[in-house]
Amino acid sequence: MLGIQKSTKKQVAVKIIKKTKLTKQQINAIRDEIQVYSCAQHLNVVKLEDSFETFDRFYLVFELHSTTHLEKYIESVKDQLDEPMVRDFIMKIAQTVNYLHDMGVFVRNLDLRSFLMSETTKDGQLQGALPRLSRLDAAKVMGIGTGEYCLDITGDLRFQA
Repeated sequence: MLGIQKSTKKQVAVKIIKKTKLTKQQINAIRDEIQVYSCAQHLNVVKLEDSFETFDRFYLVFELHSTTHLEKYIESVKDQLDEPMVRDFIMKIAQTVNYLHDMGVFVRNLDLRSFLMSETTKDGQLQGALPRLSRLDAAKVMGIGTGEYCLDITGDLRFQA
């Protein structure tokens, strides 16, 4: 959902989550997601501008980006993709995952649809497309240096080795 941030008058993306049919575990997972977004200060992670919770809903306010995810972007420019561009995307994704792992966040839903494309500019000139992680809903926050491990089975059966 689109919204307007009153203080800055800029457009934002609003994610509204109803609590009515959620379990306590799902509600805690949403609170973890908010915590991760609040702490993550990385160029390749979509910025959470604000969040609040009411009796029956969560509201997450994000900076607005394209609604084109990386999978759709690749399909649209597949004839123009070259090795340096693909290498750059892979490096940015790896840096993002490494940053989150250093924070103690285990990202469990990493796929091309988890990244929204953002155009980067320098001095008003388009510099290229930047993949920005926009889905942390299945992330697990773990204690750093505690020896804690995630033993949950995660992912899609098609991708499990």
